[in-house]
Amino acid sequence: MKLFYGLFIICWLPLQLICSSFVPGQILVKFDNNLRDIIEFSFVDTELVSTIPEINHILNRYEITECIQIIPNYDYNRNIDYGLDMIYLFKFNSNQDINSICQEFRNLPAVISVDLNYQRELYSQTDQFPVNPLLVPNDPLYSQQWFLPNINAEQAWDIQTGNHNKKVCIIDVGIDWDHEDLSSNWITGYDFYDNDPDPDPGFWGFIESHGTHCSGCAAGVTNNSTGIASVGSGIGLIGVRAGFLILIDDAAAIEGIYYACTTGADVISMSFGGTDFNSTMQTAINEAYNNYDIVVVAAAGNDNDSALHYPACMDNVIAVAATDNTDHKASFSCYGSWVDISAPGDSILSSIPDNAYSNMSGTSMACPVTAGLVTLIRCQFPSETNDQIIQRLLSSADSLPNEPLYLSGNLGAGKINAFRALGGQTAVELLPVDNSDIQLRCKYDHRNLPVIVFSSPVPVDVEIDIFDLSGRKIMDLVKGRFCDQHYFSFDTETPGIYTYYATINQTVFTGKIFIIK
Repeated sequence: MKLFYGLFIICWLPLQLICSSFVPGQILVKFDNNLRDIIEFSFVDTELVSTIPEINHILNRYEITECIQIIPNYDYNRNIDYGLDMIYLFKFNSNQDINSICQEFRNLPAVISVDLNYQRELYSQTDQFPVNPLLVPNDPLYSQQWFLPNINAEQAWDIQTGNHNKKVCIIDVGIDWDHEDLSSNWITGYDFYDNDPDPDPGFWGFIESHGTHCSGCAAGVTNNSTGIASVGSGIGLIGVRAGFLILIDDAAAIEGIYYACTTGADVISMSFGGTDFNSTMQTAINEAYNNYDIVVVAAAGNDNDSALHYPACMDNVIAVAATDNTDHKASFSCYGSWVDISAPGDSILSSIPDNAYSNMSGTSMACPVTAGLVTLIRCQFPSETNDQIIQRLLSSADSLPNEPLYLSGNLGAGKINAFRALGGQTAVELLPVDNSDIQLRCKYDHRNLPVIVFSSPVPVDVEIDIFDLSGRKIMDLVKGRFCDQHYFSFDTETPGIYTYYATINQTVFTGKIFIIK
């Protein structure tokens, strides 16, 4: 019977993916922070009402039946108040005109943003038959994990094997947290899709294996004479269930991002995406990055094109493409100047529910492999900021000299190298990192045009180039030796997303630039 239901669902899923990329009858609305002590929602008899009269007009006209404050326990006293407690999920009959409802909310001065509750697909390409462990000691399936030697993980483990002081949070469709190769690294988790404290997919685990597989890629217990190894080895694992079967809900993912913040995660891994931007998710990512010093990693997508995929393309996110065992781009992987780095993602052996193991392919796998490495780097350099950790990751990457898309700037800094990232002897010399001496960031002026802000207390060689989405260099922004603070402005007639590549004392910094006109 279980097999019958599984076959029925597998046959049914593609039609659902074609029909809708968002949850019908649901929108996300973010209100101005100034309404924090004013806005309230309640029921009078069976009618949903607000303390804001202008909102009541919309509630009544479109028969909105439910309003959920996504993050009611938001701590707004940190460095930057992003107002995550001002994000509300409104529900209504799916027959209503969702575009008209969105526009009516956008017309209110008190509304900051309105988004559909998008559903994002998981980025795994294949799911082969389970592999049974061999009766040999010490991670018996390690010999089948080609990707770990490929990123010099063995040499990296001589330097650092990880600990639970640093944790990666996997946001996915459920995690079999008591799996024999995950339980020793397990810290905590939550199911925001069904709103319960257990992220285990339960009955649906035979389909919802994606999150368990990603967890093993990042934080499978290593050197325990069981199953597989992982680059993260002994790092802590936090798990969030934010979707059902093969789709992630943005609302649940946003809750998961803030959950990662409040449970002490150091890295977030998101192996899902879509082509629709969501401003409320961007706000949640900014919260994690700027207020909690979390490194956010996301999969680039499996469409073998350069189209923008979110959340990978969002600001403050490391976008990860996939490579194969020949150090070329994996056939399915997306690419583009917006990609930050690449990692193995083809035929990756990892854990799946019920103490089993399987090969999967996708940028879904490259993402947690990278996230596991970033967490390991944080174990080795616990006092460094997320900016400094990202610098180590990017500057230590291997080049891909036989891959044309890398040579054209479409696979980021190259392929991750765990040994060099941990300070191995062949590592690229890093910039001084004490007290965050060197700063590079992008901000926007009064015309909403980007300005790259650079500062250094000592003279350093600086070269900054600008690339468009096709990987074409469109501008040599600056080249020279600079000290103290400088502002480098950038403008173009064509709106869109651009990438800056800054080389400072032979170390590469990258970032995204958004131009809206």
